[in-house]
Parts: sequence; structure tokens; C-alpha cells
Amino acid sequence: MKKTPILLSAALLASGNFSAMDGVTARSLASQEKYRSGILSEDPLSGSNLGIVSKDSNRDELFLDENMQDPTFNLLSVDYKQNQIGLQLHEKTGWLIKRVVLAYRNYEGGTTEAEADANITTLGINDNNTWKTLWDYDANGRAELYRYLVPGTRLNPILLTENLTNVIYYAVEYGKKVDVDGNSVWQDLWWSRGKISYRNCVHASVFNPETMICTRESDGSYQVRKADYTKVDMPVEQIESWDEEWNAVLQERQQKVGEQLSELRDNLYNVLKILDGADEVLDGLKITIPKAENMGNHEHMKLEVERLQKLSQVIREYYLGLNNSSGQEELEYLRQENEGLSLKLEEIRGEKERVEQENVLLKQQLDMVNKDDTAGDIPDNISNATGNEAPTVAEGEKKVGVVQELVAVAETFSSAEADSGVDNHQNDDSWNGQESTEEVRADVTVPQLGDLKKESEPSRIKWWIVMAGAGIAAMTFLGCKFRNKRK
Repeated sequence: MKKTPILLSAALLASGNFSAMDGVTARSLASQEKYRSGILSEDPLSGSNLGIVSKDSNRDELFLDENMQDPTFNLLSVDYKQNQIGLQLHEKTGWLIKRVVLAYRNYEGGTTEAEADANITTLGINDNNTWKTLWDYDANGRAELYRYLVPGTRLNPILLTENLTNVIYYAVEYGKKVDVDGNSVWQDLWWSRGKISYRNCVHASVFNPETMICTRESDGSYQVRKADYTKVDMPVEQIESWDEEWNAVLQERQQKVGEQLSELRDNLYNVLKILDGADEVLDGLKITIPKAENMGNHEHMKLEVERLQKLSQVIREYYLGLNNSSGQEELEYLRQENEGLSLKLEEIRGEKERVEQENVLLKQQLDMVNKDDTAGDIPDNISNATGNEAPTVAEGEKKVGVVQELVAVAETFSSAEADSGVDNHQNDDSWNGQESTEEVRADVTVPQLGDLKKESEPSRIKWWIVMAGAGIAAMTFLGCKFRNKRK
């Protein structure tokens, strides 16, 4: 059974009957050694080991010669206007179509035609940056296929005009379906691959992509036709080659980029001049538009002028900011410095709040000290916001209260305030209620007791009597107060 194809090929070669197979046999024999390694033994004429084949079917076919195309694969038409390709696959007896892939070489990525031809066996298996896929279709076991398709997907179509090469590579996977335990399984898979060029049609001088299409003729060439398939006479002419077209495209791109950069440079160098001119025109429009007569879009024009003025200001500020910048390092330094200042500001704000709370507390305490009813108790609910200083402040309050109580008792036994030498600032105009607790204690305690020792000798005996009585009264008073608090 496996000798049959070789014997048939030999018979056809001997008879010279190439036309009957439409060139397929000649192509097959010419490409067997190159593309079907391992299918035969080293000496096929002797018949030894003729049945040795590799693990796969090794039936893969390649059609890279434009003059020898696969008769079962037809690229029927190319329509730029509708962005559509007509495709027809004829039946290969005994084989079903599993998958169809159409692509063009990634020339934008640097893939040449020679490289694409060398890597065509990867089409449908591995992209490897060689291909730009136009269509990938799961035929799922069709015997034949006839379709007009749009490249890409419905959500992401691909324009045929993007393929400047005007060459399409294809890969068709064939196989057989067998039933295994009730499941349909593919076996004996192999590929038929090739390329088709319609360049002579789309580059013809008479071709108009808006009103014409390219169709495949019986000889494999492509003919210009109108949308209704009316044939258009094509003149005999020299068609621009791909190398010529691609070189022209690259030069045009380079020239365009150069012009854009040159224009950008000139504009950057003259930004302020351009902005000054624009502002002058806009200022004039702002004056003249309100006085223009019979203007239907009067309000719209005014709003547009205001918008353009704001835009001009934004561009000016942006440009000046770029022009004044001394580099990324300086910007990073300023950013870090700003972060440091922000932290310091937070610390200052926290300290300010603490001081303000402490001042409020001290003011409340001093207000209590200066009340006319000096014998009253200082409320227990007064606390210091600073926490750690609370015992010190409370102790100061009690000391001040005791001293003032002693002074008040002494004054009741004294004939005159001047003889006692006591000055508690009750009638002092300079007292403002904001002196510290330490200052109050110094003014009340130390100077007053010290002044008592400086009194004249005749009044000293009297003063001791007064002091003794004051002490007894104070102790009695404090005892009563302590008893009341415990109750």
C-alpha cells in the first residue's frame, strides 16, 4: 500500500503526464527531500525499508512558487472597500478540514520575505513574531469551505490596506475523524501551506480601491474588476516592486518625523512670541466682538475667546515652569525639603495647641485666685492638659489659697493694712491676672513674711499676738474645711 504513491509518481514521470495533476505531482517530487524528511529510506529505488516513516504523517505540503499554487486552495477576491476576502477550499479526497489560518509577514517588525518563507512551517503552530494573523478559523471537520470573511474579529477588525506587501500566507490543517469510545477524535493531522500575491492587481494604474476589487482568474493571476464584476482592461506596465515601495515608505516616514521635530523645535523656541501674538489677537476680539452687529453666535464667540485666553495662560505657565526648572535632582531636593517643612509645621501646630491649652488652664486658675471670695475652695475638676504637670499646678493652687487665707485672717486683727506690710494686689492696677503661679507665690509669701521682721519694736509684741491669733484661726479654719471635704 505504501509503495503505491511512489510507483504512481514514477509512472507519471516516465510518461511526462504533468498536466493531469495540474503541477501537484511535480511540486511534490521536487519538495519531498526538502520538506518531507524521514518519509522514505535512503534508497527508495531498491525498495528496502520502504515502509519506514516518521511518527507523524509527513504529508505536509508547501506551495511557495507563485507559478505552482495549490489547486484546492483559492483566494477568490480582495475587496478594499468592504475590507473583505473571498475564500474557497475544495475537497481533498479522504481528508477533512480542521483549521484555516491566514496571515501576512510582520514586515513592520523586520521580517523579510525570505525569512517568512523559511519560517512558514510555524504558521498555525507558533507565531514567533513572524506573522500578523488575519484570520484563524476552526473548520471542525468540513470537507469544503466557501466564505467571504472580514479579517480580524468583529470587535477588532484588521484592515487589508495595512498589509502593504499584498501577499497572504495561508495554512490549512487536514486530518481524519474517527470514533473512539463514542468520542470523535482527530488522527493523521497534516498541513498544507503556501503564499498568494495579488500585488499586480492592487498596484495597477487602473485600480481604484473605492470602486474596484481584485479577483482570481483561472490561471491563478488576479484581475481588476468593478464592484459588479465587470472586467477592467489592465495595461501592460511595470509594477512597483516591494523593495521600491518599502524604501519609499521608510523615507517618507523619516522625512515626516524630521519635519515634525523641526516644527516642534521652532515652536518651542518661539513659544512666548506665539503666546504674545495669540494674547494680542484675543484681547482685540474681546473688545470687538461685543460691538459687532448682527452676529448670531455672539455669546458663543465670547465664551470661546475666554476659553482660549485661559488655555494661553495655562500653556504660558507650563512653559515657564519647564524653562525655569534646573533638572530632576533639583525637583527631588525641593520635594524632600517640602516634606521636611511639612513635618516641622505639624510639630509647631501641636506645640501651639499644647501651649494654648496650658494658657487657658493657667488663666482659669489665676481667675479663681483673684476672686473676691478668697476663702472659697478651688474646684477639684480643674486639671492640667499637659498631664505630667498636673500635680505641680494643683500644689501651687493649694499653697496660694492657704497664704491668702492667712493674710485675710491677719487683716481682721490688724488696725490698718499699711501696718501689716501685706500687699496681695487686690487693688493694684498693674495686676492683669496672667502672671505665673511662681510669681504669685513670690509676691504673696516671701516679701510679706520678710516685711514682718522689719516692723518697729513697739508694735512687735502686738504683731505676735495677732499672728498667734491668726495661726489659731487658720488652723481652725483648715480643720473645718478638711472635715467638710471628707463628709
